This record gives sequence, C-alpha cells and structure tokens, in this order.
Amino acid sequence: MMTPPHLMQSSALDEETARELDARTGNDGTLSDDNPAAAEGPADEDRGEGHAEPAWAGKVAEIKTGIAGAKTSASLKTIEAEYVKHAVSLPNDVASEIEDLLRAKKNALSKEG
Repeated sequence: MMTPPHLMQSSALDEETARELDARTGNDGTLSDDNPAAAEGPADEDRGEGHAEPAWAGKVAEIKTGIAGAKTSASLKTIEAEYVKHAVSLPNDVASEIEDLLRAKKNALSKEG
C-alpha cells in the first residue's frame, strides 16, 4: 500500500521540524537532565536489532551445503532449482556468491564425468 503524497510531505515536514528543534535545543540523544527522553526504552543491545540473522540465512546455508555436497549433475540441478525459488528474496551479493558456487560445482562435475 502506497502512502498518499500529502502524508509523505507531512511526515517529511515533521522530520525536518524535529531535526530543527533538536539542533536548536542541542538534543543529540545523550541522556541528561535536559533530555530525559534519551533513556526511554530498552538499551540497543537488548532490542535484538542487528543481532538476528536475516530470514533467508538458513535457506542460504542449506543451499551452500547442498552445493558443496552434490555428487551428480542431477543432484546439483535439484539444489539449483531450490535456489531459483528463493533467489529473488536474496541480496545481490549473496545471490552472486551462490551462482558462483553453482558454476564452479557444475564445472567440477563436468570434468569428473
């Protein structure tokens, strides 16, 4: 669902106003008597943000393990089909890495056969 343009402008203005007020009041997010709100909420390390693995990490590990363990072209084809199902949801660098692994394994299996 897209945000209507009039609401986008409003939130941008609100953000701009907040930054302006912060600059005028010296609010840098540091806890002090003048800025008690900086202490609200759990500490960053207790939020779990940045510490959790991405949702796709388990599938990527499974695919990489499958590629490494593939003994035949047919088994590699099955693993590649699984990768293709998930490729669109992966970051480009991760997808490229998997494609490089697939290419290298295909080459290795073709030299064995």
